[in-house]
Amino acid sequence: MMTGSIGSSKSENELRTSDPHPMIEFIELYDRKHKVTEVEITIPYGKLAGKWFGPKNIRPILCLHGYLDNSGTFDRLIPLLPEDVSFLSIDFPGHGHSSRIPDGMCYHQMDYVVLLLYIMKEYGWDKISLIGHSMGAIIGFVFTAIFPEKVEFLIHIDALKPLSYYPKRFIEYAAPMVTKFIEADIRNRDQSEPPAYTYEEMIERLHEATFKSVTKECCPYILQRNIKPSKKFPGKYYFDRDNKVKYMHVMGWSDAVNHELGKQVKVPQLVIKATESPYPGSRQGFDGMVAVLKKHNPLFQLQYLKGSHHIHLTDPELVAPLITEFLSKYWIRHPDQIVSKLYATSECNVAMSEPELKSLINLVEQHDREHGVREVRIELPFGVIAGKWWGPDNVRPIVCLHGWQDNAGTFDTLIPLLPKHISFLAIDLPGHGYSSRIAHGLSYQSMNVLSLLLAIMAEYGWKKISLLSHSMGSVLHYVFAAIFPEKVDLIISLDAIKPQIYPMEFVIARLVDATQQFMVADLRNQEKSEPPSYTYEEMVQRLHEATFRSISRETCPYLLHRNMKRSAKFPEKYYFTRDSRLKHFSGPPFSQEVNVELANRITMPFLFVKATRSSYFEDKKYYDEVVEILKRNNPYFELVTVEGTHHVHLTNPERVAPVVTEFLNKYWSKDMDLASKL
Repeated sequence: MMTGSIGSSKSENELRTSDPHPMIEFIELYDRKHKVTEVEITIPYGKLAGKWFGPKNIRPILCLHGYLDNSGTFDRLIPLLPEDVSFLSIDFPGHGHSSRIPDGMCYHQMDYVVLLLYIMKEYGWDKISLIGHSMGAIIGFVFTAIFPEKVEFLIHIDALKPLSYYPKRFIEYAAPMVTKFIEADIRNRDQSEPPAYTYEEMIERLHEATFKSVTKECCPYILQRNIKPSKKFPGKYYFDRDNKVKYMHVMGWSDAVNHELGKQVKVPQLVIKATESPYPGSRQGFDGMVAVLKKHNPLFQLQYLKGSHHIHLTDPELVAPLITEFLSKYWIRHPDQIVSKLYATSECNVAMSEPELKSLINLVEQHDREHGVREVRIELPFGVIAGKWWGPDNVRPIVCLHGWQDNAGTFDTLIPLLPKHISFLAIDLPGHGYSSRIAHGLSYQSMNVLSLLLAIMAEYGWKKISLLSHSMGSVLHYVFAAIFPEKVDLIISLDAIKPQIYPMEFVIARLVDATQQFMVADLRNQEKSEPPSYTYEEMVQRLHEATFRSISRETCPYLLHRNMKRSAKFPEKYYFTRDSRLKHFSGPPFSQEVNVELANRITMPFLFVKATRSSYFEDKKYYDEVVEILKRNNPYFELVTVEGTHHVHLTNPERVAPVVTEFLNKYWSKDMDLASKL
């Protein structure tokens, strides 16, 4: 049933152009971030595809999409709902990645109602819980009315009951629909490629086809499972859903039938109506159905929200609180025995199955292969500096420096969203990731990074260097750029700008403690004893908590990949491999006066991205003083604020990438370098 972590199949990759649209890659990264699992359910004429969010050992809430949409319609809503609840959003037949019905057959909404029984049978469920949008809400309503004993609760988003066939309208509607269905069926059998469009044209067509209900910004979530690259026109795409779906047969019952069905619904029921969306059929029909439900179902709720028909996709932050409150009342955790056997939960108090564990550990390797990342080794006197090279081999890369106790993996989700013609070299600083440790008896000093950068430049024969760094890396390249301004053509700092200024009492206490603990760590290194080991889930939890939850659990694997090894003593556990002496590292011990002088020397293009939910790590007056100097003296200095935590570039790269891209488009210039060390 489950096919593993989200990702394109080999056949899909073969169909793709060599350079897929960035938004396609963004949605793939988005799914990985939220640990989405692709699901395939066998049905009589093929497969039903879907996306599983959340724990794998409990019965999920089944999510049903609207007409001509697919499971991607829930991509922005589900991550805002409770993390301990599971969701399975399916593609109805003919939509998304699900099979089409056989040639010559037409689509009926009632077939989709029966489909829910197949899903229950496949998983061995006695009951289901349902969230539906538009057509999906109608399917859920009918199923609940027909099988009230099989449903625990039902949530409607901007639709309530089946559309009725009004006599005159039906006559006008039926003949053209049948004719068009036949034409579509013949076209399917011809297997000719449908009309192709650029990705931007696809967005425009979808936006207009939904009467602008789906914003252009949200179209990619639905397009992701609804398009394929054209074989005839590289760089263009075509819609892949079955054309016959456009001519689907609705149920068409009279409202008298719908009202009778409504009387059968006794389960908790939430209806969310968007105020800027038309009433399907008529306002009178909607209000009449609401009156029936209010009278016969004491657990019925109706809520109005300002928004369009796709409000759950375009404004999920409005919808999520209503659903969360509803779930807090009526959702019950049901262990799912069949799914538990296939795919163990990833929650920290339950051990993962070996297949899932391998999948998580291999996540980064798969991610790197998909993006053509190459491992780099730079020989230096004390050992090796390891790194990851992204992009063309013959272009001088932007060097990326990570934060304290992180590694090159911190940029794994950001760089794929940046311009493809630019190269990036993310390195592991000494003692981190795959790079060598310094010799025993020595401590890590920030100023050593200055010589390290010069050594890298000499190794590649570069006359200049471009820098993109996070946290500690940003502090270090601030110093480097000020000391060697003629060697730096641009710098980008992520959520740190300069060496921090701490109260004197703190500095002294920190030095005393760091010196003592450094000795303990250094002796432990010399003994070569294995550090404490943990399960993978515990490793994730420890990293998540150690960063004050700045790194989401979903993105922890990108850093863990270069920072752990399997325990020799406890084969099912792992230990952190970074040098424990790094814990006792101190940043540049500069006064504010030195920081000010450094700021006066930085005149190259400088982008500073500040996260809104991250500390300044010092009294803000010191930060403000340096920022004001940079604004006054450097015409190329830019300060941009983005919503997020200290690791926003890793957890929410889609917020940072546009800012960085715009800056690079202004100031980056191609510097060919044929002496690549790849």
